Amino acid sequence: MNENQKKIFIGDQLERDLLHDGRLILKQGTIIDTQLKSRLNKWGIYSIPKKPFSPLPSISRLKEKILEKNLSSEELLIQTLYLDTLLAIADEKRYGYSLNDEEKIEELGEIFFEAMSNQVIYTKMMELKQKDYHSFLHSVDVFILYTLFAQSMKVKETHFFGKAALLHDIGKAEIPEQILTKKGKLTIAEFELMKEHTTIGSKLLMSNKDTALFADFAMNHHERLDGSGYPAGVTSEYINLYIKALMIVDVYSALTLMRSYREPMPALQALEIFISENEKYDGSLLGQFMNMLHIYPVGSLVELSDGRIGNVIDHSSGLPFLAVIEEKGTLQEIEIPSNLSLNIKRAIHFDNTNGKTEKKLLWKSFINHLLIGNKEGALYIFEQLTDGKRAEEIYYGIFASAMKQVIHLKEQQIVTSTNVFLADDTVCTLMNFKLSSYVSTLQTFEKVLIATPIGEDLMFPSKLINDYLMINGWETVRYEGSSVRQMLKILQSCSTKYICFSITSPVYIEEISNLIDSLKLLKPDLVILVIYEFLENCKELLSKLDADLIAGSSQEMLEKLSIMHRVQVNGSGFNSRKHN
Repeated sequence: MNENQKKIFIGDQLERDLLHDGRLILKQGTIIDTQLKSRLNKWGIYSIPKKPFSPLPSISRLKEKILEKNLSSEELLIQTLYLDTLLAIADEKRYGYSLNDEEKIEELGEIFFEAMSNQVIYTKMMELKQKDYHSFLHSVDVFILYTLFAQSMKVKETHFFGKAALLHDIGKAEIPEQILTKKGKLTIAEFELMKEHTTIGSKLLMSNKDTALFADFAMNHHERLDGSGYPAGVTSEYINLYIKALMIVDVYSALTLMRSYREPMPALQALEIFISENEKYDGSLLGQFMNMLHIYPVGSLVELSDGRIGNVIDHSSGLPFLAVIEEKGTLQEIEIPSNLSLNIKRAIHFDNTNGKTEKKLLWKSFINHLLIGNKEGALYIFEQLTDGKRAEEIYYGIFASAMKQVIHLKEQQIVTSTNVFLADDTVCTLMNFKLSSYVSTLQTFEKVLIATPIGEDLMFPSKLINDYLMINGWETVRYEGSSVRQMLKILQSCSTKYICFSITSPVYIEEISNLIDSLKLLKPDLVILVIYEFLENCKELLSKLDADLIAGSSQEMLEKLSIMHRVQVNGSGFNSRKHN
């Protein structure tokens, strides 16, 4: 069903003429009764035209209204900025019924003007707007939603909370632009730097008497009830009610707005994430937030304004704020009308199994796409699996985990060697497609030669260490073969002393041992690394290799290599052999 159609319910009044095969069969205004619905169904008609509906007032008309007012140049500038920003972010599919009259928009404009009239706030917000427009839009969006949320909870001093929300991300004005605007996933190092916006913002706000009271909001909006947040990792009992509310609004806005690194997420999907991660967010506040939006995911048990209780089973005409309810007991379908003459009074319970079940199904589908070499299908699922993950987490939580599962399925004779090769090729294709967007924007280190023996069955193991080093700021050169002369030539041309061997089979251990001995003899200052990510039960054999570093994963290799590099740069003469 497209968004211009709606399901037929008894009692509906046609909002447009109904045509069938080019003929007018029912006029606008006709009321659908049982007999008419049955007749339409027999003709294969199960939906009827709807009049486009939006609860949002016309923002363009509000812009015209402020021009008619006798405003100062400063107020006109700020009010225009506010409405232009609102025009860029306002969407009834995100806001639902929360911003459904002009009076609310105008009141928010007054609070926005009051905040932005402060020169310190204005300067920092404009710096943020210039550095990262998406972060600026997010800040204004959080201001709008949080102020409305505070009003819906009958909180006093909504002006105070509105200003606090507007400034919650002000610390991002001091974060390097290349990190704020990076198109791909942040690396762990980049994310650690990004996290500093909380403490930076708090210090900035504390330094000015007009903004000092807002510092707590900047500092703590990324905390989580289960202690998994930052910067302090505190748990629920140490987080006040207003920060808990801001946590929900901040994440909802971040998920549903366009960001530099991804497309916006539908409101219903965003709310399902909250429900599936119920240990992180306050369930009572989440219910109140949904009440304000009038948006409830499928599976929510709700009470209607007339006292009936039922489960949300669908949404009318693609509009998330017009739920379709299946009444408990009778199983009657009830469609919430756009005028809210019947509405949802409150959410009683959320089904938090949907999100977890969906993740399992997504992962199974991803593996299946890999096994048949369906690159487009795998990429589509991959984009959903990676949401909220750091770049390194993607390499190990998705790429490496998927290939290990595929290899395990082959060992169990559930899939064939052909399936493994198809999966290997598909994963490497995805990695090639994503690599440039994941590479670190921070410091670039030295080069590493990644050497792989000829005859290696799979491309993935060597590509994993190659890409993992690259996203963390190391340059790499890849070589397949066993020529010591060629390796030394590449090392010289690259002006590097680092060479890494990836071993995936015991049959290559002796060959690589001989290569290492020859390389060390000819060039004693070489730093030789060995990684055995996909090799099991060979630790004793590997320990006999004359390598400087031996690691069981790219993560371990990077950690040790980084330590070694720092020590050498600091001139401590790191000379430990077999640092494993």
